[in-house]
Amino acid sequence: MVDESTFGRKPVVVVEIIQPRCSNRFGSAPCTATGAPKCFNTYWTCRDRNNYNTDGSITWRLTRPRDELGWLYEEADANNIKTNGIPVLVSASHTSSRINPGAARTGESPLGRRGTAQIVVSNGIWDDHVGDFYLADRTAPARPAGFWDLFTGRNLFYPGLLAKIYEGYEGQALADMQVRLFDVEQISGPSGNDQYTISCRDPLDRVRGKNAKYPPTSSIDLAANIDASTTAIGVVCLEAELSANFGNTGSTRYIVIGDEIISYTGWTGTEPEFTLSGVVRGVLSSTAAAHDTEDAIQRGAYHVQQRLYDIAQYIIEDHTTVANSYINGTQWATEGQTYLSTLRATTFIPEPVAVEDLLGELCRDGLFSIWWDERSQTIPLLAVRPPKGTPVAWTDDSNLASFNKVTKIDDRMTRVTVYFGVRNWLEPLTEDRNYQNRRVRIDAEVESDNAAGGKIVENVIYSRWTSTFGNALLVEASLLLRYRLPPQYLTVQLDAKDRSIEIGDVVDLTTRYIRDTEGNPIETRWQVIAIEENAPGSKIMVELQSYAFIGKFAIIMENAALDYLAAVLSEDNLLEFPNQFDQWTDTGPEITVTPNTTTAPDGSVTAYTLEKTSGTFERVQTQAAATAGLTYTTSVYLKQGTAAATQIRIYGEVIAGGGLLVLNIDWSDPAATGVSVGDGWYQFSLSVTAIDTEINILIYPSGGTTATGSVYAWGARLEEGPVATGYEEFTLSGCWLADGATNLMPGGDEPYLLQ
Repeated sequence: MVDESTFGRKPVVVVEIIQPRCSNRFGSAPCTATGAPKCFNTYWTCRDRNNYNTDGSITWRLTRPRDELGWLYEEADANNIKTNGIPVLVSASHTSSRINPGAARTGESPLGRRGTAQIVVSNGIWDDHVGDFYLADRTAPARPAGFWDLFTGRNLFYPGLLAKIYEGYEGQALADMQVRLFDVEQISGPSGNDQYTISCRDPLDRVRGKNAKYPPTSSIDLAANIDASTTAIGVVCLEAELSANFGNTGSTRYIVIGDEIISYTGWTGTEPEFTLSGVVRGVLSSTAAAHDTEDAIQRGAYHVQQRLYDIAQYIIEDHTTVANSYINGTQWATEGQTYLSTLRATTFIPEPVAVEDLLGELCRDGLFSIWWDERSQTIPLLAVRPPKGTPVAWTDDSNLASFNKVTKIDDRMTRVTVYFGVRNWLEPLTEDRNYQNRRVRIDAEVESDNAAGGKIVENVIYSRWTSTFGNALLVEASLLLRYRLPPQYLTVQLDAKDRSIEIGDVVDLTTRYIRDTEGNPIETRWQVIAIEENAPGSKIMVELQSYAFIGKFAIIMENAALDYLAAVLSEDNLLEFPNQFDQWTDTGPEITVTPNTTTAPDGSVTAYTLEKTSGTFERVQTQAAATAGLTYTTSVYLKQGTAAATQIRIYGEVIAGGGLLVLNIDWSDPAATGVSVGDGWYQFSLSVTAIDTEINILIYPSGGTTATGSVYAWGARLEEGPVATGYEEFTLSGCWLADGATNLMPGGDEPYLLQ
């Protein structure tokens, strides 16, 4: 198959202009159109607009004259077709979305840079041989017309018009090419060389429009004056103004009149005159007052204890024109529940606010990013978090064709102040006195004279979404973690073989352009914030921002989850009872097995006491199925009780006696045969090659002699391979609280970001 790794590849470009059109036929029910000329199944040529629909579509496929692409025509049905390649494409360029991680960079949109595309086409002669249902009924024009002259004449505006840009290689199917999706914003031309330009923008740009506000501006009037005690409030409006939901409070809805917030649960009457019912005056710390018919009424939005990313999704899906299909609910839920579950807000919004501003606040205070991914044609959710798995590794020799680095000292921060806990939802949110709480986090080192000249750079945040000191701490810590030092930005050029990289991915970069204080190239970590394919199919340009998440990070799991070490021990463990030694076979009354007698390595009181009171070869033992010829390793955590020595045996066959290995533990020097894990506990292990279908494991508490005594045991394991899974102690660089977890970190019941 031809792809970016194929030698001698020949890049090709295909543009699709996806045009909705009416599925009715001129003059056939339900269409009642008459006269001439007949329509072209577009709105502006329709003669019966009451019955116009957009159930059909035609996809115009535009190609470059030099590209060899073969037959492209597709027809799902008569109303939905995709044309063959029309060779009018001159060029198709695009600018990638550029994310603003966590809406943290000041001086630019919190949603980052919008993605755009510019498609240049020639105005080739067009005879309507495809796409016109009534071609036989028409009189040909005296002079042939150009495709785009006709297209723009038949479509005065472009609602629902989409553009897809395919970039691939000759011999590659369209489905295997890289594709980007945009909204068509404008078609302009012709220019002096008879070319048209199709300007496109990413669909998330719909939230930036001047009319994209939440809650929307209301059109509700008081039917009569009311005093401070009136609960039967008459209003004049469309019923939809009263029934629309803004928030998650169910049947309880809110209106704002002057300086009063009023709740209601229903209404009676006939449009446009209604009487509100279930009315409560002066709610949400406001005061009931008299109002007259000249006072404006505005619906308010109220979100109660809702996750910030859920609010963002709700606003986009329910209160903008962005298609719901662009949000992958599963991806949002997985990312959000893993990293963002503790960030919740109770917020009232009393007046229309630009959706872009609200989403920016939610991204900043909710510690996530959203953007339009034109390649996956979705709006992803990405938490401010460490990378999943191992980052991509790039080097000079294997990846970089060019390199440019910029340091933006003005982007740095030395302290962050968060005001939160709004006192009065109807007062300005940019006044200090309107907040109950203030939290300040200062990085004293970068404010010192020796480090950076003593300059203080403060980022002040007025947050309607932050509700606790713990959440304020998270916002401050994440900002200072990334911006305490001047952020650096890279622009690198790569071959198309690396085009699988995605916005938001993390890269470990080793290059001669970045060195340590001794002059040696060092590995540094970066996050991809934009991707451009300036030479389609050949080269890509990638923008990256310095990335602060370096180290080990953890998630505090839900309460029902296994502890870390217990999870490690259960994974790929072939033993049926790895930590239930009373379920192992013992040799009789000379052996006593007692559960829950001391603290185990994981901190729980779940360790067993194994004690021999008499006899010689007294033991506990267990077995597991095996495959002959494979190597297996058994391990167990032991701590000295009263015994001076302990012995472990492993047999590589069903009948104990074959493939025998013995480990003698001298408790005067347990480190000689085991690995310390703290508090007197050691992990001991043995490996054997199976010669039959079973492995037998035996533990002699006081050794293979007549000596008596006890040993503590916990966490037995049998696994395939020559090495035991070990207990690892490490320092965390940060942690997150998972959905359904109770935080065990310092600072109360809030998630705690370690640095």
